[in-house]
Amino acid sequence: MTLKELNLTVSSGSSVALVGPSGSGKSSIKNVLFRFNELEQGDGSIKLDGIRVDRVTLSKLRAQLSLLPQSTSCFTESVRYNLDALGRLSDAEMWSVLDKVGLSTRLRRSVSSDPKGASPNKGHSTQYHGEGNNESTHSGLDTIVSRSRWSQGELQLLCFARTLLKPCKVFFLDEPTSSLDPRLEWQLSRGKDLFGTERGVLVVAHRLESILEFDVIVVVIDGSVREIGSLEEVWEKKGWFWEVVRKGGLEGKVKEVLRKRSDERQKGLNKV
Repeated sequence: MTLKELNLTVSSGSSVALVGPSGSGKSSIKNVLFRFNELEQGDGSIKLDGIRVDRVTLSKLRAQLSLLPQSTSCFTESVRYNLDALGRLSDAEMWSVLDKVGLSTRLRRSVSSDPKGASPNKGHSTQYHGEGNNESTHSGLDTIVSRSRWSQGELQLLCFARTLLKPCKVFFLDEPTSSLDPRLEWQLSRGKDLFGTERGVLVVAHRLESILEFDVIVVVIDGSVREIGSLEEVWEKKGWFWEVVRKGGLEGKVKEVLRKRSDERQKGLNKV
């Protein structure tokens, strides 16, 4: 899909949702940002911290970006290895992110029932002895990730945790909830609570209910921006977003979020 007349700014700490029909050009934005596809001369430019991305090396560019693709990519290795293959992170940092994405319970649940008496003071870890071992192996960062024992949703949550652990300036999540259980969708809706306030977030959204709390919603159709603004602003345009929300039965959720924001603004005014 060719991008046309696309002008978009993502500030540090802001969350931006890219929505629109299938094939409208949302993922094309990812491709040019990460330079999977290079822009031709005269096609415009993409800048990160004011520097054109085509003026830096690919390794330097991608070190500042973190991508969660639609498909999962996990190794048949420990959780620790999948999160931190280079061994740079502390256990506390990994557990903190596992808590955020909702995987820590799955990994800790059998510590107390470990037949070998695994102690929580030793990293919540047990030794893996093969696929036939019982659930007591699922008690720490040394748990082996296996597609035969982990659900697709759990694997994507693990990939999500790895994405969050990467030090970067921009997160890009490409339709992360299209084939996922509701846990990640709920996490995404938390916005800054999850991603922090120092990094920008771009999400290609398949399910609109996951991005209603985002700062900016961008409707991309035929490679160009047709609607852009806050939830209230795009809702009032009564365009593509309004129509899809109504057809999907999400009007009540949108109005609930708008009421909550209105109440928060009123509380802020009352404090002045």
